[in-house]
Amino acid sequence: MDGKANSTRPSRAFIESDRVEGTGVYSPDGRRMGSIKRLIIEKVSGRIAYVVISFGERGDSAHALPWGKLNYDHNLGGYRRHYGNPAPESARVCSPGRPRLVRPQGS
Repeated sequence: MDGKANSTRPSRAFIESDRVEGTGVYSPDGRRMGSIKRLIIEKVSGRIAYVVISFGERGDSAHALPWGKLNYDHNLGGYRRHYGNPAPESARVCSPGRPRLVRPQGS
């Protein structure tokens, strides 16, 4: 056995969730908007459905956005949003506790 099957080290195609949490989120023009607070995973499929992004200097405000609205940008070292509005209509404001997510209309 070569030990690869038991390795906890991710391949380039995968990343651990704790390495994503805290990563910067940027607007389409490259301006830092906030950071990833947590990932929301669909129970059955295991796919990431939403990402909770904290905004503000102390992370006072948090919004849940569909994960598919972000792309990793190697130049920024963070995730770039597809649209520039800091709190789009489809974003869900999250309470300090557990976020209550409602699927945006049309998705």
